[in-house]
Amino acid sequence: MEVSPLELLRSQTHNDKFCRLDLVVRYIFLEGFYGKRDFSEAKKLYEKMQFHRCSTLRHPNGNLFTKDFEKLAKSFESKGYLEEHPLLVNKNKYLLDCSHRAACSLFFGVEKIPYEVREDWRAVLYNKKVNEKTYFNYGLKWFKENGFTEDEINTIEAKRRDLFLKASFCFPVVLWGTVHKFYERIKEDISKDFEILETHELEFEEESYKDFGRLLYEVDDISKDRIEKKFSRMKGCRKMSILFIHKWNPSFRAKTNFPDKLICIEVEELKKKVREKYKSLISDYYYDNIVHVGDNFEHTFHIKHLVKLNKLNTALLSLEIPKEDTCIVGSSIMTALGIKKDNDIDFTCLKKHRRSISSFLTNKKGYDDVDLVSENWCFFNKEVPDDALIKNPEHHFTKLGFKFANLDILLQRKKETRRPKDVADITTIKERMK
Repeated sequence: MEVSPLELLRSQTHNDKFCRLDLVVRYIFLEGFYGKRDFSEAKKLYEKMQFHRCSTLRHPNGNLFTKDFEKLAKSFESKGYLEEHPLLVNKNKYLLDCSHRAACSLFFGVEKIPYEVREDWRAVLYNKKVNEKTYFNYGLKWFKENGFTEDEINTIEAKRRDLFLKASFCFPVVLWGTVHKFYERIKEDISKDFEILETHELEFEEESYKDFGRLLYEVDDISKDRIEKKFSRMKGCRKMSILFIHKWNPSFRAKTNFPDKLICIEVEELKKKVREKYKSLISDYYYDNIVHVGDNFEHTFHIKHLVKLNKLNTALLSLEIPKEDTCIVGSSIMTALGIKKDNDIDFTCLKKHRRSISSFLTNKKGYDDVDLVSENWCFFNKEVPDDALIKNPEHHFTKLGFKFANLDILLQRKKETRRPKDVADITTIKERMK
């Protein structure tokens, strides 16, 4: 049996709250270990948590927790998830043990995490004599009661929000330009019932605005005619605010006209509230040119992907480089085709642009999830250097306004590199190509 990162996080609930912030602290340790943040601070935070949990910094086997964790991380890095060691969970997929493995799964982007259901929770613990299910304890309250400082808790909570966003455990809210004067008021209204994980303030030329808006609806079931009528009532609009909002334990219902698709009841109600409150404050109101809300987590992932593509487009526009001189590569290709959920955008470019793009991405904040790959991405085929990949339509396809390397080329590359995550991708790609 396998569980997604999203479903794993959603399952860690007790008293209707997320109660496994220990996973977040372990994730922070991994970020430090791999140079993504200060390692000494990350290690200090992890050791503080482990000492409060266990009254020692050593595992029952005598090894330091940190050394065993580093060893586990290196195993994940080189071999991926070893299926013979599944996560041990209860019938609700709540972690009974294996929280270090769970943190590694989240950090290394394991999409299908093996798990095994255990009825006897004591049997999976080192100390079989415990009377309390202590694995339920590690929510925000535990950290506050055990002397973690405000700065430490803020660090943990910031990373928790980041993990929820990364797993698409949230919903997208698009505020159209018709209400740009009221953006801050609407955000304040939303924050009363939802946690705002991230916001993006976008600005387009008018036609580009409509093009991007149409892409937002690609996974929706609204007729094209309705979409065009909506945009006809947005003349002159250039601004757009996209929020990703979180609600713990959201409820869903089947859509009336499309019973095989789900819609979140809470965000559906939010959309109604915003619309009713602000429709009298704008001119030329049309149902609904105020707000668009993603129905479910699939919509979330689609819009997250579009925001990242727009981020790349913004960088290229600022450098006056046409996006036709670039090509998206790596697992981002699978994301565009709907066969994988990758969080980053990897791309290559014509050789003449490489230096300026690399300098921009290195020095500009907010582009951590947009990566210019090393030169000659198709290293395994000398007949397809980057410039040929980009210029020759036989090597790429166009989607979402960008060029993407063909799936057969991606398959070749993954066969050459054969990293742990590539092995699973090879199977997925072959299935798609059938």
